[in-house]
Amino acid sequence: MSAIANLLEGEQRFLHISASAIRCLQECARQFHLKYVEARLAEDQSARMVLGAAVHRALAHYYRVTRDCDPAPELPALVDIARAHIARTVAPPIAYDEGESAETLVADAERLLDVFLDEGYRPSHVIAVEKAWALRIAGYDEIAVGVFDLVAHDGAGHVVVVDHKTGSRLDAQRAERPDVQMGLYALAAKQLYGVEHVELVYQQLVATRQPRVVLQPVARHAHDEDEVLEAVKSALELIGVAVAHPLGKRLLGRRRSWMCKGCAWRRACAEVEP
Repeated sequence: MSAIANLLEGEQRFLHISASAIRCLQECARQFHLKYVEARLAEDQSARMVLGAAVHRALAHYYRVTRDCDPAPELPALVDIARAHIARTVAPPIAYDEGESAETLVADAERLLDVFLDEGYRPSHVIAVEKAWALRIAGYDEIAVGVFDLVAHDGAGHVVVVDHKTGSRLDAQRAERPDVQMGLYALAAKQLYGVEHVELVYQQLVATRQPRVVLQPVARHAHDEDEVLEAVKSALELIGVAVAHPLGKRLLGRRRSWMCKGCAWRRACAEVEP
């Protein structure tokens, strides 16, 4: 049961909210209600999402090993980690597109990990890998939570938070747009590591015909942190009203878009409202 579902049952006082939950609320409030309030299980998961998770597992292993000053793992070891993750993914079932299978996902993972070994981010020092964090939101009982993919020192000794992304195309503008996730990462890293400045970087592994790794430093502006806190507080206020309201589901209505076709809660969303 989700934290919000527990809150509905009166089983806990604190609500934990994440950047992914806020993004879900912004993109489709009904999906948010189904996923986080009703705690319904996903019907399936896209093959691309499974591929991304498998590559993340392999990258985490790579950075943990190099953090501990052991010899860097070679490609077969990383591919074995990705393959094992794909093989273990049975629930929710994987929704393959035409021509896709577990074998093609492993092949795609191998291509991405191969180019990562040639072109991937190499920090001067790894601080943490898959590091969980929690951030108190002033004026609220709730806390924001998340996980850093990678925290490192750069050559100048600055703390760098790296977020790994995989995709079939390069999102060239990703680092230029305001992003709740990276804003929360900056606030959390400052608090956790006691620093005044944090560098933020996307590491995009792009599964085009010729795979490549693109490092994108995130553009920073003076108002970023105020805006991310505004987004978090706005989400918390809306969630609080919806959870307390007897017809709260109607306050979190459907938002039809091109993403509906691949939504893992599409059948539940299609149910007729009483």
